Amino acid sequence: MKCTPLTIALAAALFTAVLPGTAHAAPATHPTRHVHTAPPPAPGPPPKPVAYGCAKDQWPWGCVAKCESGGNWGINTGNGHYGGLQFSQSTWEGFGGAKYAPRADLATRKEQITIARKVVAVQGWGAWPHCSRRYGLKGRMHMEKPSVTDRLTAKTSLLIRKGSTRFGALHGAPTRRSLR
Repeated sequence: MKCTPLTIALAAALFTAVLPGTAHAAPATHPTRHVHTAPPPAPGPPPKPVAYGCAKDQWPWGCVAKCESGGNWGINTGNGHYGGLQFSQSTWEGFGGAKYAPRADLATRKEQITIARKVVAVQGWGAWPHCSRRYGLKGRMHMEKPSVTDRLTAKTSLLIRKGSTRFGALHGAPTRRSLR
């Protein structure tokens, strides 16, 4: 077998896998060497709902929580992992969960899912290795902040100044005279 740098990097990545989120948030206490590693997993398609009973509970998070904690979003068994998605304390704090609650088990379901989406965007579904395999979750989630047009609804009034091209006046959107 020919060992290329990519093969070695992939093998090293497989053998140095850590538990979900346990190592990423700890600050480096000593200088680190630059090591070439494999790129993070490519973003996968959004997970599609499947015929699991837990899929009715905001797929895929209800299923992951059912797998991780029996669906108990406030669980603290003393094993060092907290909440429905079983966050380690370092993962919870490292991804900003402390702004919601000191530990994941003290946060709401919605707050836990918000942090989980950030974890998946960085670590991929491998942050929950057993449960992601169980439900066929792969890759990473791509997160974007909503743009102005994403926030517009049918009830939103949009004022386009005469001659503006920024919001589509040249594409036939109606214009109104500015009040200034």
